[in-house]
Amino acid sequence: MIDPEAYCRRIGIPAEEARAADLSLLRRITLAHTQAIPFENLNVLMRLSVPLDLESLEAKLVHSARGGYCFEQNAYLAAMLEQFGYSVQRLAGRVVWGATAVQPWQNPRTHMLLLVNIAGERYICDVGFGGVTPTAPLPFAMNRELTTPNETYRIIEQDDICLLQAEIAGNWEDVYLFDLQTQAAIDYEMANHYVATHPASQFRHTLMAARAFDGGRYHLRNRSLTIFRRGSKKEQRELQGPDEQIKALRDYFAIEIPDISEFRASLENVRED
Repeated sequence: MIDPEAYCRRIGIPAEEARAADLSLLRRITLAHTQAIPFENLNVLMRLSVPLDLESLEAKLVHSARGGYCFEQNAYLAAMLEQFGYSVQRLAGRVVWGATAVQPWQNPRTHMLLLVNIAGERYICDVGFGGVTPTAPLPFAMNRELTTPNETYRIIEQDDICLLQAEIAGNWEDVYLFDLQTQAAIDYEMANHYVATHPASQFRHTLMAARAFDGGRYHLRNRSLTIFRRGSKKEQRELQGPDEQIKALRDYFAIEIPDISEFRASLENVRED
């Protein structure tokens, strides 16, 4: 059994306030989760396993100073939301963020997202996309600007296919494609295995971390640390070697590296852009 009280402590919401499974609580959980539990791929970079059973996820995301990527974060969040009384549908997306594919549907389903039903209204909930993770549940409504404490999003529907876009510096950027087909646990096991072990997976050769904070985001890609603040120009600097990367992971992303020597060795797997 997962521990709702431990999860509430981890994200900073008093457990006694996590009672009514309504939109207000879902908004609080989504924002608090994205600010407390970072997106990161250290296990894959260090060639460690990425188990998706709830006991392992709780040990990593809640009881350790660690984060994870979509299959970990959204799988655990889905189970926790169901504990709180929400109706949750598990979906999959085809990532097109930064992609140049002429036919984006050729991209594999390598992203997990959730559709939460509250009193007949549906909301996209996704705490595991990294640098543009929505910090609020998004109403499942087409062609509307959907505001969050950070970016603005919209969902476009074409022939029963949905495209999530984020507004970045005044431009609408494609994030991922998805439909409403419910995914089984084995679907995520297969996709997780690909992301964690396939030689072409960027998760195996790129250090990534992201965390939202009040009014902005921190983002790390290899040695490039970027701080985005709402209404301001982004701040960016290059970290000088493993010591600064380790310090940044601790200071900006609240990540405690499980084995410093192994992490240093894993940086040999990094391919600079």
